[in-house]
Amino acid sequence: MMGLLYRGSVAAILLGSLLLPVVASAQGDAKVAFVDTRRALTNCKEGKSVQEKLKAMLEKKRAEFGPKRDEVQKLEQEFESQQFVLSEEAREERRVQIAQTKKKLEREFEDAQAEVAIEERKMMKPLIDKVDKELKALGKDKGFTVILEQTAPFVLYSQETLDITDMLIERLNGA
Repeated sequence: MMGLLYRGSVAAILLGSLLLPVVASAQGDAKVAFVDTRRALTNCKEGKSVQEKLKAMLEKKRAEFGPKRDEVQKLEQEFESQQFVLSEEAREERRVQIAQTKKKLEREFEDAQAEVAIEERKMMKPLIDKVDKELKALGKDKGFTVILEQTAPFVLYSQETLDITDMLIERLNGA
């Protein structure tokens, strides 16, 4: 696994080192910029709004699961305190009941996680499309030859002056 990851990183570094000279020679003087799209998505007004909505949704889900988790703990505590007075058959029934209740809770939790993930994708899709549109417009307006993702594996260093993330955030907030 690690070897595969290493080879992928080496390939990305080689691709990046090969890409820039080709772009530069094709365009004469290349004007390169870097952007941290994750930071732009989380720091623009719309991104913060999405985060707040998702946070509220998660809190609501947590509140729904609180009583269910308490029920499982209560069943386990009751079993612990009564297991020595119960018959073997009754103990087995309780174990099965606790296991079924736990499994049901786990399934409901997984369903809730999937629901939140789907909702996150729905909420983020328009913003991601907006980021893409604004990056293209920013590239054209400022005459950039190429805009690279700052967190890409082949970007080992970039000057802060080449980072256009704040410009993108301003455009997203104003667009």
